[in-house]
Amino acid sequence: MDPHKVNELSHIWRFRNVWISNLIPVGSTILDIGCGDKSFLNYFECDDYLGLDRTEYADIITDLNTQIVKIDKVYDVGLILGVLEYVDDPIEVIKKYKTNANTWFILALAKKKKEKYNWKHSFNESFLEYVCKKNFTNVTITRNKNYILGTCKNV
Repeated sequence: MDPHKVNELSHIWRFRNVWISNLIPVGSTILDIGCGDKSFLNYFECDDYLGLDRTEYADIITDLNTQIVKIDKVYDVGLILGVLEYVDDPIEVIKKYKTNANTWFILALAKKKKEKYNWKHSFNESFLEYVCKKNFTNVTITRNKNYILGTCKNV
């Protein structure tokens, strides 16, 4: 996806952003991997937020496939929402940042590959669970409409 056109899709992210924001305790600090246009902040207020992506809207512009950003803080919540479909290696992307948040919400869209979005991976519940369990031992998988959510905790 062209990183400069990310906000063209933000209207379809409303449902997932509302759903996820209701799962996060008030006052949590957030690390958002693949933050896009940071539209999640329209649904959740926090004092400390850091968004990483290759878009111009990110707090830190980075290529999730080839770069690692050193983060010296542990956030309450980590978000990876609708990102793993696009990256080369979903397990490695999670591995790079898994210790930078206590709880992770890792979300994928449960559909076949969409060529128009340049997806590299398609997800179902089993595949998301496999990807999450490669990095975490405490994993819960839930589904809401076409979204699959892995709630993962560092224990």
